[in-house]
Amino acid sequence: MHKLSIVPMEESQLDPIHTIERACFTDAWSRNAFLSDIRYDKGVCLTALWDSRVAGYLMAVIVLDECSLNNIAVDPSCRRKGVARALLDRLLAICRERGCASVTLEVRESNFAAQSLYLSYGFEQVGRRERYYTSPSEAAVLMTKNLDRREEAGGYIERGGK
Repeated sequence: MHKLSIVPMEESQLDPIHTIERACFTDAWSRNAFLSDIRYDKGVCLTALWDSRVAGYLMAVIVLDECSLNNIAVDPSCRRKGVARALLDRLLAICRERGCASVTLEVRESNFAAQSLYLSYGFEQVGRRERYYTSPSEAAVLMTKNLDRREEAGGYIERGGK
């Protein structure tokens, strides 16, 4: 039985994280970009461990009551095993704990798998950014999930989604 856990990202994980980044993206972040975000006090940097192996990661920033999901990737050999969902679940829990009103992200227009995942979480397509990505040049779909910070019936209410 495999064990999936979500933990705060550590500098010691940067080599396998950067390997996943380069495998997943043609316009990969530099190792220093990851290091900078880990050290940023507003950053939310998470690592998914499949057993003890780095299987994926998520990079986000929370400023005041807004979260920006900047990067999420899963090792190609670990896809379709719930890794991205576990990362998103943890991020949304952190957003709830910190009183965020919304989460935003950009995703490649051609990345239908990621868009489908975000839509299943109640994100809505709210715009486009032309030529946002390079290598190859492509538009980004801007997506937002609005969170209602009111508690009702003992649960957290999410607006604008399923």
